[in-house]
Amino acid sequence: MWQYSAIMRFLALTLALTPFAAVALWQNSFDDHVKKLQEAQSLSLTLTTSVIGGTTEDVRVTLSKPNLVRIDSSGQLITTNGKQIWVYDKAGKTYEESPIDAGSPASVWLLDNAWVYTAFFNDKIGDQIASATKGSSRKLRNVAVTDWNITRKDKAVLQVQMDDQLGIVRGFRTTKDKAEVFVFAKEIKIGDAPIAEGEFAFVAPAGVNKKSSPAAGAALTFADIKPILDANCIGCHSGGGAKKGVVLSSYQEVAKHVTPGDPDNSRMIRPVKRGQMPPGRPLPADTVAKLEAWVKGGAKP
Repeated sequence: MWQYSAIMRFLALTLALTPFAAVALWQNSFDDHVKKLQEAQSLSLTLTTSVIGGTTEDVRVTLSKPNLVRIDSSGQLITTNGKQIWVYDKAGKTYEESPIDAGSPASVWLLDNAWVYTAFFNDKIGDQIASATKGSSRKLRNVAVTDWNITRKDKAVLQVQMDDQLGIVRGFRTTKDKAEVFVFAKEIKIGDAPIAEGEFAFVAPAGVNKKSSPAAGAALTFADIKPILDANCIGCHSGGGAKKGVVLSSYQEVAKHVTPGDPDNSRMIRPVKRGQMPPGRPLPADTVAKLEAWVKGGAKP
């Protein structure tokens, strides 16, 4: 973590910030956010998601260590007990069940809709940030916040509101599917004990049917494995500063490092199979198998 003397902190807050100082100050602020979420054993959020000029929806998100997730919205429920994951379509009265992996619907939803809170599981999330610019301090829905404009290494741009009292991100604004979206955590509850695993298991309501599983061996596409790369790889392998020049943020770039039909001779797969990538935290066996299956099936876009 960046360290500042009291004088440097004062100057950083009161003088016009250089880009380097802004990034350093953001790093301090975001490190505090990550530290608080890493120390928490559970995190409960009520997120109000507003499409600018469109609809507003409340989503209840519950996270618990080590890998339990429950996401409850008006249209669907996604929940995992760390072994299995269930996706319940409330309108269609059907649900799907599958083994958990890094590319699961829960991971995809969090990365797409609540990326800043994935710090609860990922202490390296700060590595994904390319630049930061400090904005104004203000009251947002009666909460004192400081605005930050950040750009991630995958080129995503977000305006983030840091809660001055909690030291946790309170809200953020971004573009999704060409629409401006604002997400505000109107409720944040940090727990010092994990939530029982049983609370994350799905029990189908009466009249709800289970969907048939996809045919075994169904061809995977890049869309199936991109969430794995987003969650585990692009922090180091995106943008101009990608390590060893390996960029994994788009199909075109990934295709340069795989040999379709031959995972054993694919530059991207070999270090993953050996447990060398990601550094210090090898992927689960079923996640590695999914990456291999994609390449073996032709590495389809």
